[in-house]
Amino acid sequence: MFRDLSAHPPPLVDAGFSAAILGPPVRCRLPWRRPRALIRELEAADLLVIATPMHNYCVPAVLKAWVDQIVRIHRTFASTPGGKVGKLRDRRRGLVVASGGWFSGPSPTGTPAQRIF
Repeated sequence: MFRDLSAHPPPLVDAGFSAAILGPPVRCRLPWRRPRALIRELEAADLLVIATPMHNYCVPAVLKAWVDQIVRIHRTFASTPGGKVGKLRDRRRGLVVASGGWFSGPSPTGTPAQRIF
């Protein structure tokens, strides 16, 4: 499965969505349809690769919206006395980030290289 978030962006979280996910599941059927499909898609994946640009030191809004849709208490994580615990199975994963700047040495103008973590 390949998902292009720029071609098919998930909805951004708004006040109505926030109210719906805080309410009882029976009351919020409509706002849960899309996240359920995205969660099932993630559960079915044997490999997860996220390729994203970096905008102003942060991920793009569509990637944040995708994360907002799949992070669900009692569904994809549990809150325990010891902290949050993921409920999805582990899988191979990779992250590819594109950003401006020099990584291997100073830029031609002398700006120091960015650190690679």
